[in-house]
Amino acid sequence: MNLIIKKSILLFSILILYSCNKKNDVKTEISTPELYLSIKNDEKLITELKSKVYTGDTIAYYKLRDIYFNSGYAKEFLYYSIFMAENYNYSVAFRDNFKAFSEISVTKESDAINKISNYYLLKSFESKAKRIDYEEEFEMRFGNIENIPSSKDYIESTKK
Repeated sequence: MNLIIKKSILLFSILILYSCNKKNDVKTEISTPELYLSIKNDEKLITELKSKVYTGDTIAYYKLRDIYFNSGYAKEFLYYSIFMAENYNYSVAFRDNFKAFSEISVTKESDAINKISNYYLLKSFESKAKRIDYEEEFEMRFGNIENIPSSKDYIESTKK
């Protein structure tokens, strides 16, 4: 019994000493945009990721995409998403293009930009991207999901 009391007192003393010695660390919180902006400003990293994107590296694409989107530079990323979509038929890039052009068309209310947005939505659909994510969008833009035109047919119909 005496041993248990001694161990308890020793343990209690250690806990008190530990809590007294613990420094009050002041943590500076950095918001997500600030953090990603600092990463975006790392020219060496960004240059390396861009060069990998030019070779079709999808992991580099995701990393670069996260940096641009989370730092508030999503529109500036459009060049790389168009590049990956058109040169590598990358379904995620088609979807990113659709999202970007949709946002632009809402702010600019441009018929031409809306048509480009529709084109990339169709390309995303054709590239087997997760169709369920955009089923409502298809129905809203094209009516019945069964009658969705191909991206090629759609672009031809816009030329008339």
